[in-house]
Amino acid sequence: MSTRLNETISLELQIQSAVREMIAFTELSSKSSTYQDRLQGAIHHTKILLTLSLMTRAFFSEAQNTANKLLNIEQRFYDFEYVIQRSITSYTLSCRDPSLQQAIAHNKASMVNEAEILNYLSQPLSLDVENMIAALATKHVKTLALEFSLHEDIDNQIDEAFCHTLTSLWLDLGFCLSEDATCRLLEQIIHSRTGTMCLLFLNMTEHHREREAVRLYFAEIDKFYAALTASGLKRGIKFLNHITKNPDSDDK
Repeated sequence: MSTRLNETISLELQIQSAVREMIAFTELSSKSSTYQDRLQGAIHHTKILLTLSLMTRAFFSEAQNTANKLLNIEQRFYDFEYVIQRSITSYTLSCRDPSLQQAIAHNKASMVNEAEILNYLSQPLSLDVENMIAALATKHVKTLALEFSLHEDIDNQIDEAFCHTLTSLWLDLGFCLSEDATCRLLEQIIHSRTGTMCLLFLNMTEHHREREAVRLYFAEIDKFYAALTASGLKRGIKFLNHITKNPDSDDK
């Protein structure tokens, strides 16, 4: 097995581990073995993976913007539109993966269509859970950023690692989102707390205030994660509400 393949697999395993932890902490795993619950569980998993992907790509796009600015390199500015379009292009390719298509053809996986995603989105997750997903993704982006930074072609490495992880996830869960369904889910994620964090990351290059806000938020996320792992979901949500909704209130 080549070194490149070993490195990609290592990244995929770390991403898979992050997704499993986020599913566990947010209590979004399938509640039963019924088709509807398994479908919902698969969408939850996909949502969390896409969240991690968007935030990781936004984080590294900002790093590239900063490097270009310091080196006076005349290149395009990597904005949120770039992050979104690159993610859409990348993940629609996952929908066409031959192994997924074969699994669907042999009834080993079901294709989730746009109507099913719209039904899912009509019953939105609570704001607490949405904020929890974004906060946990922020925590894992710090770890993943260190790993991805060891590679030369980071953009393509992000594409490869997350796409392979998504394909494996869909094969394991027995569901695959169509291209339209994937785009609908991405649209919802972009307009959630995750989108706010991506914009905050991307604005760090030009604005000192955003850089300082992210630095402080990373520190608070570490405290939130400690509270969550030590005391459970209820305490974690209370702490998270303290730092995202009303930072000046007392954390009693």
